[in-house]
Amino acid sequence: MFEVQSVNEDIVIDGFNSIYYFEFSKDYTFPGEAHDFWEFVYVDKGEIIATAGNTDYVLQAGQMICHCPMEWHNIRANGSIAPNVMIVSFRCVSPGMKTFISKQFQVDREMRNLLSAILAESRRAFSSALDDPYN
Repeated sequence: MFEVQSVNEDIVIDGFNSIYYFEFSKDYTFPGEAHDFWEFVYVDKGEIIATAGNTDYVLQAGQMICHCPMEWHNIRANGSIAPNVMIVSFRCVSPGMKTFISKQFQVDREMRNLLSAILAESRRAFSSALDDPYN
């Protein structure tokens, strides 16, 4: 006889808006935006300055930050190190996401492997390049 085990769903992603991987120049600047969905920015190489609201965060390789819906945010390179950045935006209404609002954190090896898998699957799933912000 099999017993059904329930699944705890603290955070449920309802859909993805975009998945990008950019290799920016050392002088890259994005003017900023706000939108009605979540976004995380992961620094794969180099360093960026990410602004969330009125606060600047320096993110180095292996770090990420989450932006909540309607939070004004931007990123820029530091002028000396050309960064590679993965940006994923998604829809989620789970209350557990409040934990991640404007939180900068270090990504461990397991999370890096998951991010790499998401990126690899995105490259297989979409015919357009993942470095074109207009796609």
